Amino acid sequence: MLPTLSLRKVKAEEIDTIVDIDKIFGPDAFPKYMFEDYMEECNENNGFFYVLEVEGVLAGYIIAVHDFDGAYTIESIAIRSEFQKVGYGKFLLETIENLIRREGGDEIKLQVSDKNTSARKLYENFGYQYIGNEQEKFYLDGSAALSMKKEFDAY
Repeated sequence: MLPTLSLRKVKAEEIDTIVDIDKIFGPDAFPKYMFEDYMEECNENNGFFYVLEVEGVLAGYIIAVHDFDGAYTIESIAIRSEFQKVGYGKFLLETIENLIRREGGDEIKLQVSDKNTSARKLYENFGYQYIGNEQEKFYLDGSAALSMKKEFDAY
């Protein structure tokens, strides 16, 4: 039997749980105030800050902000470690792409650590292209930030 999945806007009282999930990024995890700022920005500017629940447990999140030029930027996506490697990241990415297209968006940008091979593979499989804006030693672990984007027609 397949688990029950729910994707919805984050609630203010869930920010502490989001902070806990984000700890998978180690020293590069966002502080609480950044998630609060993203929630406000997404509510005001047609962005998306959504959480994924699996059988009622908050299992992950995605944040995509609207850049006002038809583009969106995925600021962060994370799946709680015990829910990884079963397709929930794909589910979040596919869903957010569809929501962005429905809003008239035609491009999604993101940055990913050069050491995060599983995330890079996911983005590559979804058709994201490297755009050459590598930022050396961007992350606290010394890894570089690789910029990627995907263009598509809005619905």
